[in-house]
Order: sequence, then structure tokens, then C-alpha cells
Amino acid sequence: MEKLSPGYNHIGYFTIVITNTYSNKRLDLLLSEVINNLSRTRIKKLVDTGFVLLNGAKTEPSHITRTGEIVEVNIPELEDFSLKPKKLDLNLIYEDENLLVINKPANLVMHPGNGNHENTILNGLLYQYPESRKLPRAGIVHRLDKDTTGLVVVAKDQLSYVSLTEQILKKSVKRCYVALVWGELQKEIEVKRRIERDRVNRLRFRVSQRENGRFAHTFVSPVEFGRLEGKRVTLVECVLHTGRTHQIRVHMEDIGHPIVGDNLYKRGSPRPSRTMVIGRQALHAFSLSFMHPANKKDMAFTASLPPDLKNQINEARICHYPSSK
Repeated sequence: MEKLSPGYNHIGYFTIVITNTYSNKRLDLLLSEVINNLSRTRIKKLVDTGFVLLNGAKTEPSHITRTGEIVEVNIPELEDFSLKPKKLDLNLIYEDENLLVINKPANLVMHPGNGNHENTILNGLLYQYPESRKLPRAGIVHRLDKDTTGLVVVAKDQLSYVSLTEQILKKSVKRCYVALVWGELQKEIEVKRRIERDRVNRLRFRVSQRENGRFAHTFVSPVEFGRLEGKRVTLVECVLHTGRTHQIRVHMEDIGHPIVGDNLYKRGSPRPSRTMVIGRQALHAFSLSFMHPANKKDMAFTASLPPDLKNQINEARICHYPSSK
């Protein structure tokens, strides 16, 4: 494999052994399914430039995988020295020398983009932990949407970043969300539907039947029923088995139960007759568990519902909160 080019950080090294489940697939398509936050276009470039090896040798993006093959992946990321530190209240609920866990509020984005280059969690990390500039994305290993609240784990050193990223890749990080959705969801449902960016509205994603859609897997279970403005609603728990952009929001809309307050994924939502419906998607990452990258102990955290979501659930006359378990 060629050396990493100057100006790049090394995110991590992964070894993937091809099992029967992952055989007979294009290599670039397979990697886009199992590695979060990397587009298929970028994966093709990684393969073409030697950052992906097959059985120790350079390969092609179109290679069809076979059981027993070993894929080695190095993921570099170009540094952005223009990122500015910004003093922010990061609302830490846990911290040690290797990692920290943040309870993210609504109306706060994870990293710079779309004209916002300062008021993000990444900028706050650079301010409070200047050494985080040496890490990809200042140590952020997974993300929440701007108006989704709840738990995020951040690495403070390179080994922890690699370990946590690999745990996400292997789906051993457990992430559970609570959402208030329109309609009555009567039973548990396992949603396995590919997701791709909407070709008409680039801000949205949609369920795709095409092969190049990214596999997404969400397990949804009803908790309690209620009513908002005379319309039926359900409090649900959503367990992520993959972490695609907008995954829960896309899946809930697609199964006919869009999230209350979601203004982007609202197909099938009733029109509220007054302004007391929450002003954002009623979605909260309330539970997070993983293996500590240094001491290998199991770590588990919960975050209570934020006031706006708690009030909305109360208004629906629902009294059970998953985070109180």
C-alpha cells in the first residue's frame, strides 16, 4: 500500500474477512454498506489509490468478493486547518483520559458545513481540547442530526478513535432512540431498507430499491399510545443496527409513521391545527453502550428526555419514558 500523502491524518485500519453473507458483491458496494459516513465515490478512490488491499494486494472497486478473502482498509482524511475553536457548553455527562460522552441539545450541529463554520460541537471540542485537532473530526466517531438530541461518544486519542470506529463498523456499539410518531404502531417491526440521497431534494434521503443504495437496518418497537390534537401517536424505541444519515427519520416515514414535528420527512403526517406540536423532530438518542477502548470494560449511558420532548409526550397523555428504565 502506498504511504499516506502529506496533509492527511490516518483515521484507522480495518480488516474485514469476507463471510458467506458478504460474498458475491462488488467490493466498493460492500464497503459502502459496512463503513458509515463514506460515499461510494470516495471508497472507489480509496481502492484505486491503494488504501484498500485484497489478500495483501491492490485490487479494483468492481472486484466480486469471495468467501475467505481478507480486505484491509486504511481511511485517510484531509486536515482542515481553517477550523476555528469556539467556546461552547458541551454538556458532558462522562469524561476520562480516553473519551467523553456528550448529551447534545437540539439546534446544534456536529461539524461545520452549510455556512456554519464555528457554532458546532467540533469547534467546541477544538476549544476545550486543543489536542483534538490531531484527530479526524476532532474525535467525533458518529453523528446526530442538528435537531436530534441525545448521546454522542467522542474519542480523545488516536487509539480510542480507531477502537470506537471499529466497534461501530462491527455493529457492537448499541444505540437506542426514543421517538414520538404519528399513527398507532401495533407491533415490533424490523426495517431493512436501502437508503440513497433524494435526486430531487438533495437535503433529503429516501428508501431505494437500487443496488447502490446503502443498506440500513432499524428495529422499531412500540412503547405506549397516545393522542395529539385528536390524532393517534405512538411512543417508540428505535435500535440502530446501521448508522446512515437520517436513517430513523427515513425509515419511519417509509413505514407510514413519520416522526412528530419532522418538517423534512413528513409524508403521511396530519396537519396540526395549532402550534403546540414540537418544533423539531421528536427524536432523542437516549441510550448508548460500547466497550471502553482502553480498559475493555462495558460502558452504558442514558440521557433523560429534553424538556420540549417530555412536554410533547405528556401532552399526548403518555407517561412512560424509556430513559427511566
